[in-house]
Amino acid sequence: MPPATPTQPLASPPPTRASLTPRRITVEEYERIIASGSLDEPKKVELIDGYMATKMAKSAEHGFSIKEVLKALERTLPPGWTWRQEQPVRFPGVRPVKCVWNAS
Repeated sequence: MPPATPTQPLASPPPTRASLTPRRITVEEYERIIASGSLDEPKKVELIDGYMATKMAKSAEHGFSIKEVLKALERTLPPGWTWRQEQPVRFPGVRPVKCVWNAS
């Protein structure tokens, strides 16, 4: 006797990744996602050019290099100017890595 074969599929096929199109999001959308608790580890995610990305770990070499660059930068800044190391900041249309501005 031949084995029985189903005449209908047993389950729906999973959605294809092609149907999921990445899109850019705004800072406000990103902040709402973080505030909603939707992410397991929100401190490991950042917004880069409108896309959410996993943050890379920083090596000891990175930490040393940042320290040396900031020491040199601080010596060259005019009075009343300050800097901010790798902290969130908003400037329309600009994505700075290091921020320097006149604080007076």
